[in-house]
Amino acid sequence: MKDRLQQTNSAISTKLIGLDFYKAIGAILVIFIHVTATPVVSLAPGLSLNVLIFINRFAKPAVPMFIFASGMALFYSYRNKEFQYSTFLTRRFTKIFIPYVVWCAVYYGYYIYEGIYPVSLIFFIQQVLNGRMLYHLYFVVTILQFYFLFGLIRSIVMKYSGKIVLPLGILINLLAYQWVPADWIHRCFLTYLVYFLPGCYFAKNFEQSIGYLKKYLSLIAIIFFLSGAYYSYLFYCSMWKPEAYLGSLEIYVYCLFCTMGILLYFIAAYYLEQMSGPVLKNIFGSVNIGSYYIYLSHPFAIIFADALARRIGLTGVIDGMLLQLALIGTTAVPISILYAKTKNHIKGIERRKQNKKDLRKSA
Repeated sequence: MKDRLQQTNSAISTKLIGLDFYKAIGAILVIFIHVTATPVVSLAPGLSLNVLIFINRFAKPAVPMFIFASGMALFYSYRNKEFQYSTFLTRRFTKIFIPYVVWCAVYYGYYIYEGIYPVSLIFFIQQVLNGRMLYHLYFVVTILQFYFLFGLIRSIVMKYSGKIVLPLGILINLLAYQWVPADWIHRCFLTYLVYFLPGCYFAKNFEQSIGYLKKYLSLIAIIFFLSGAYYSYLFYCSMWKPEAYLGSLEIYVYCLFCTMGILLYFIAAYYLEQMSGPVLKNIFGSVNIGSYYIYLSHPFAIIFADALARRIGLTGVIDGMLLQLALIGTTAVPISILYAKTKNHIKGIERRKQNKKDLRKSA
């Protein structure tokens, strides 16, 4: 095992060990957040509710994980090469924004069919821009803000030490909870600085960062589980003990919990990738490849599952949740992976053709 870890560590300079597994875990956690969303507000107090609240709350770091992973991947990709805004934004436009608009159109078409949304181009554009077409799409609006600012963020991270920038980012992040209107808190990049900036510095000093995680792993785990337990308790109080609910604390507990979560889940992904064989690496790698499309599409499987449950007379909350999981696992996940792999394969063929043309021209 020691030899294997040493061999893997030697590859760190060319690959961020654990990142693929990390993003795959994030995609899985997002699914668990959404399939448990109805049960945690519908079930009566009891063991089933407590278990599902635990699952729902401890999956909540998923979106911050994607923000953190984006900071890591972006900075690592552009750490040693020239940054051109036009090229960078063009790639993100085709890779991120276009699929987002397509799925906004899919959800919009469904809600028009159901008579929920009006037929209006202005309304559609507004929903696309503010990320309100469906409950999970706020993430895309937030990450696009970081893309537009990445040139500036990259310069700051390259020029200044994390000892200066990270505390300042945390302070701005905490103050933003007071500045930003409540309905925009999860759609504003300021309230995610505490995740994106550490991702950049993590990639800048990857081996050193992994060393710190290993050194303070026990402390991180303790804070994560204690803050997660309290975060779960606050949610329970909001539903069943309103007199004990301290709403003003929740966003700060959430921030601490998610910060510890992104670190703990990453070190878990780091170790898991190193210890995994080809089969598990292929599974997690495939989920990672399709993770963005899984994120966009899986609520549609949930919508379809709810409609199917009504049609067949399935009324149990737990049964409905299991049906949602089954449909996501058999439709959204495999189709997203297949689409992403097919797209990458076609791009690979096009790149090879272009390389051959360039070689002929140079000859």
